[in-house]
Amino acid sequence: MASSSKAKGGSVSDPRGVHSRDKIKLCNDILLDNFGPVVARVGTTILQRGRLTFRDITRFLSMPTSHPASGLDPSQGETPSLSTDPGLGASTTAPSSSSSSSLPANPIKNQQLIRAALLTLIQHHVCWHVSSDADGSLIRPDSPEGVQGVEYFQIDVDEVLARTRFGAYAAIIDVEWGSDASDVVMCVYKNGKLQAKEVIRRLCGQEGDEQYDHSRAERYEEIMRDLLLHYYLQPSSPISHTSANDRRLAYEQEEMTRVRRMLKPKERIEMHARARERVREDEEGVWKYTNAELAEMSGNATERKGVLKRQKRKAVTANGNGKATKKRRKDEGSRKKTSSRSKKSSKLALSDSEDDEAGAHAAGDDSQELYIDPQVFLRVNLDRFDVHIRDQAIFKATEARYNTTTAEVLSSMIDMSARLDASHAPSIRTPESRIINVHSLREHISPHMPLKKVFERNSIKDLFGSDTSQSGLLAEVIALLSCSDNIASRGSRFVGPSSSSELGSGHTVGAGGSRTPSNSVVQFDNIAKVLRGQLLRDVVESQFGTAGARVMTLLQEKGKLEEKHISKLCLITMSETRDICARLFASSLLALQEVPRSADRAAARTVFLWYVDTEKCISWLSDHLYKTMSRHCQRRREEERREQDLVRKVRRTDLESMAQEDQAASGGEVAVSTKGDEATDRTLSLLGVIERRRYLKLRKRLEIITLGEFKTAMNLFILYWASQVDS
Repeated sequence: MASSSKAKGGSVSDPRGVHSRDKIKLCNDILLDNFGPVVARVGTTILQRGRLTFRDITRFLSMPTSHPASGLDPSQGETPSLSTDPGLGASTTAPSSSSSSSLPANPIKNQQLIRAALLTLIQHHVCWHVSSDADGSLIRPDSPEGVQGVEYFQIDVDEVLARTRFGAYAAIIDVEWGSDASDVVMCVYKNGKLQAKEVIRRLCGQEGDEQYDHSRAERYEEIMRDLLLHYYLQPSSPISHTSANDRRLAYEQEEMTRVRRMLKPKERIEMHARARERVREDEEGVWKYTNAELAEMSGNATERKGVLKRQKRKAVTANGNGKATKKRRKDEGSRKKTSSRSKKSSKLALSDSEDDEAGAHAAGDDSQELYIDPQVFLRVNLDRFDVHIRDQAIFKATEARYNTTTAEVLSSMIDMSARLDASHAPSIRTPESRIINVHSLREHISPHMPLKKVFERNSIKDLFGSDTSQSGLLAEVIALLSCSDNIASRGSRFVGPSSSSELGSGHTVGAGGSRTPSNSVVQFDNIAKVLRGQLLRDVVESQFGTAGARVMTLLQEKGKLEEKHISKLCLITMSETRDICARLFASSLLALQEVPRSADRAAARTVFLWYVDTEKCISWLSDHLYKTMSRHCQRRREEERREQDLVRKVRRTDLESMAQEDQAASGGEVAVSTKGDEATDRTLSLLGVIERRRYLKLRKRLEIITLGEFKTAMNLFILYWASQVDS
């Protein structure tokens, strides 16, 4: 059953499967919009009950319930349909949850339907499934065929909540890689996982057809190869369908069975460390083959899974002198020019040996060209897209705290760290960046970056004197980000000194005399905590006023205080202090610490100290955002339900064909694409004036709701990022 939000602690997603009611309701709304009522009903049942077997899932779904989590009854036969209009989002013709929440949900007794729903969730990596024996040991995919166990299913809540950020993912891939790469990512994401050859077939058609374009298919192959090398796509493996927590517990169980005695505390800590290391090796094994696996494979395999290499020989003339003909050189030059971006991007993600091979290929010698394996199954690596969202959030936070130039310097440091760590998949779980040298950063940033704008114009000469070089100003900017002049605020600094002695130690003196470490790192954990604290203060201020936010900020900085000290430091009266503290205490944002002065613990001789319980605050904030996001989804479905007749008329395919015929008859150019607002605008021309006004008003309201959903999703991402860094 769903537990209270206090049981979750500070984590946005509890690995034990304990989730609050608001989180389960939001997950149900997301599954309902993306997969329909039956899949949402199955997924919500697993979320409410925890990990279940197929037999238990069937038993729980066969029992009628008077309080369904979904506002849609599968027996009514109405299924949600995904909208083709970006302004409308995912739509459904079902009634709202408020109108049908009191109606009993009919049981689902069709096991084939339940099995299809589970396969859909597994296909889209929303549901984990694992088989374990009677001892609790994990049955791996490479286990002998005779070994059997019980299969359990569990919902990956982080994967469900990440679907609210898919609009941001689509915008990122379109800006970074272009529309063709966006088509590839959209195709893979909508289908969960696909083979590389299946992606090409869906985008270019079947090979041998009249509409099949070989050049376009080759371009998509290069794009998929580059996306795989840059970790935007990842190979799908059986280990990715298993929870990391289940694997860790199974590895610890294996260690316990080997020892067969009680472990000492130190040995138990070492056992946990070995289990976590094996889990980390499993995550790295998704991307690369081991040496043993490479030895068993053919000679065209590389270390990266899904990437193969083929031999390319230079052309030989009839005379045998080894020189390419003029036409051959011209064709190779045009081909290199068209694929220069893909080759340049693929070199960034290769190892040193692969870089040498790519360089030999560019020189025209015998080399090995990389291409994607058509048999590999691909899925979207959401963690790579989350890194982009994290970088954007850091840029906006730095710009709001300092200025735009300082944010550009910090973004350059993050970009330089990503280039230094290009051989590993980027992740938002990283607590800090790679070591960045100040002198190397000076060569990385643009020489025309206006670093003087970081500081006040009139005080530059007074503070720095005549030394206003770029190197000195850059050192001062890093000193500003590292809070070198304030020891008390180092817990909230964005940049800190490196604790590793890999590149040596030393300091760089800035233009103003500030001593900055030569080797620095971007502290992502501090930035995440600062953004989470700022988000908490903003929400508290919106609900409890400025005085409530002032009390929360004071207690977060000072710790435990009495009412009289809170009143004095916050400049509010005692009556207002008691009222605000009582309201915050009722919302589980504040807690009381009793300090008795005597043994009888009388209230008159007891000091009561107010303090902030961080875990309860984060839990309260998470539930508040979950409820807000869920209400956005309900409001969008209700708006579409009110105008469902008009929406169905606009989406009719026969109206679309009629609009194209009218446009062609009038001499206008017929657009080939039918995505987004283009198809809608053509069908709107066939509607009446009143219907057109109604639909435009509906689309305007849905755009406002979508904007609210996007802002709430970004706030939820900050909490998710902070929880991943803390773990």
